[in-house]
Amino acid sequence: MKKIWKSNITGEILFLLGVILLWQILYMIGVDGFGIWKSYAMPSPSGVWNSFTEMIKQGTLLSAIGNSLLRGAIGYILSLMIGGVIGVFMNHFSFLHKKIYFY
Repeated sequence: MKKIWKSNITGEILFLLGVILLWQILYMIGVDGFGIWKSYAMPSPSGVWNSFTEMIKQGTLLSAIGNSLLRGAIGYILSLMIGGVIGVFMNHFSFLHKKIYFY
């Protein structure tokens, strides 16, 4: 009989809290401390939580998720089309194959 291993919930929660703490520290150093990043480029965990709860209250969370998924799908489709065209040109023109495919 096989023994079923139970997941270590405490370890997983501590790991997640550590990631969030590291994120907050990077925010404090990179945005507040040295100004390496703008706050819109690297939001703080509390800022993300506040936006999340506000969007739930306003009822705009699902539409925002849908818009993000749509933008990602459009970008993926465009990259497939552009990559396909480049691949056809590389196959058809040997000088492009030699210049672009450098292996």
